[in-house]
Amino acid sequence: MTSMRQSSHATARLGLVLGTVLLGQALAACSLFQGSEQPVWRTATIVDGHFNPDSISLAAGTPATLKVGLVGFMEASIRSPALGIEPTLLPTNQPRENKSHNAGPGNFKMASFPLRPMAAGTYQIICDCGGHEEILTLTVQPGG
Repeated sequence: MTSMRQSSHATARLGLVLGTVLLGQALAACSLFQGSEQPVWRTATIVDGHFNPDSISLAAGTPATLKVGLVGFMEASIRSPALGIEPTLLPTNQPRENKSHNAGPGNFKMASFPLRPMAAGTYQIICDCGGHEEILTLTVQPGG
């Protein structure tokens, strides 16, 4: 009788463990699909009045966040009516000695702009860079 009771408890524990494992796998699968909805990041820096890089791309339907920084002491703002970006003055960053100006951790200030998932096409982000306009081209490529 004791042997049957132990076997029954072992079977119940095994069922509990297997149920927990299967639930964990199901939740992991769900998080994989949810992960695809996380925004991707794209960055651009304005150096000497020019976008660097001057074009970026995304897959269609991908939510994204655009981060733009300004190096130098000029005043610059960006806008994009097609993307819903209202004219926004960019924070200024002091020029660096090495001239690479990569956006990265530290004291580099950037403005962030959420981008909704978009259809395939080409969009423009316009910078009023100290009296002249520069264009950052956003290419949204068909998903696949």
